[in-house]
Amino acid sequence: VGVAAVVVYLWSSSAAVGAVRHSLNRIWDVKRSRPFWRRKLLEVGTTLMLAGILAALVIISVGLSILAELGWRIPLSGPFRDLVLDGPVRAAGTVVLAFVAFLLVYGMLPNRPLRLQWLWPRRTRRRPSV
Repeated sequence: VGVAAVVVYLWSSSAAVGAVRHSLNRIWDVKRSRPFWRRKLLEVGTTLMLAGILAALVIISVGLSILAELGWRIPLSGPFRDLVLDGPVRAAGTVVLAFVAFLLVYGMLPNRPLRLQWLWPRRTRRRPSV
């Protein structure tokens, strides 16, 4: 029963990824389509990668929360606690993994080669004015 449940989960969640792919192809005005087997393989692979990123986010968040709770038993103080457990490293890790998921979806799913600069936010590429 467990294997069948995983197969049904992958098939149905890859259908959601397929809807995103279809929408991105409409946005980019792509007329041609990939063969069914290649489309489905890409959708299942993207689903597995996104599930891995989500699992990494949960594991990192829960792990850091456990370390923060155990901080009174283990002498975790100073820069490690301030930067990693309570500070910007924890927040930056979440943002970086979410951005990787964004690049994965927008970079792999459309049936069109995309450059990273097309996906990058424009404000970060602006030249500083003097």
